[in-house]
Amino acid sequence: MKIDLSRQAIRNLIAQKFPRLKRDSNDLRDAYFLDFVRRGKNSTRIVRVLPTGNADVCQVKLSVSSLAGVVRPGEILDAEQLAEAVAEEILRFEEGVPGDDGDEVFGSSVIESTKDAKSPAGTAQRRALSKLQVPAFEYRTDDVDCLRGLIYFFEILSADGVQVSSYVGQSLNSNRPLQHYAKRTAQVLAGVKGRPVHEALGDAIRAGGRVVCTLLCNAAPHEIDEVETALIRELDCHGPGMHQLNRQPGPGPHGRPTPERLLPIIARVLERRRCQKG
Repeated sequence: MKIDLSRQAIRNLIAQKFPRLKRDSNDLRDAYFLDFVRRGKNSTRIVRVLPTGNADVCQVKLSVSSLAGVVRPGEILDAEQLAEAVAEEILRFEEGVPGDDGDEVFGSSVIESTKDAKSPAGTAQRRALSKLQVPAFEYRTDDVDCLRGLIYFFEILSADGVQVSSYVGQSLNSNRPLQHYAKRTAQVLAGVKGRPVHEALGDAIRAGGRVVCTLLCNAAPHEIDEVETALIRELDCHGPGMHQLNRQPGPGPHGRPTPERLLPIIARVLERRRCQKG
């Protein structure tokens, strides 16, 4: 979508209205990321701004809507509409649509393309999926700040309380672990294929087991990868075993001891886990 604003005017607007967005620029474009710059499957990118041949006109690409197959009606005509669009993108991102851990968009396994998403059948499918009954997980938030970056832990327990499998992940806030996973599990129960962790959660619900989601700790952007990697290792979530649901050992450095500066964080998490298990 094109907007009659210069690249610098858009920079000023976003800096003023959205201080959480971090700009990453080169000669070809400005990319804006939520809270910190991360690319790839865990990308935090919200919007891209590309110059055109006219210095007073830019092209705006809404990253989250594009991934979700959402087609915005009309054009962005002015600064006010751009601010509204960016605010909606941030909200959509934080609600987990699409999943910021590489998940499919909510309903995207059923609706294969943007063209299908715009069709009446595609719209009906999305509405049906959004009304699925969400399974009842158990949640423990402890003293974790739900508005900051955090590490979460999913446990699948048998009906008699024995741990069957587990998974560690990270999120910018609590929306994904406390909301998105249950929605994706509802889709799995309705026959929509999910990632291995979603399939395992769905299997647990079908078998009458329990799912417990615990927010383990907060972590700053510069250390969250290392904290996640350390906890995947300490909580035995990666490996060849059926109980290990993390497919990768984590995004941080592998095969090295946990940095000394992070040991107090890991120790607090493990001590709390011991207390919870009695």
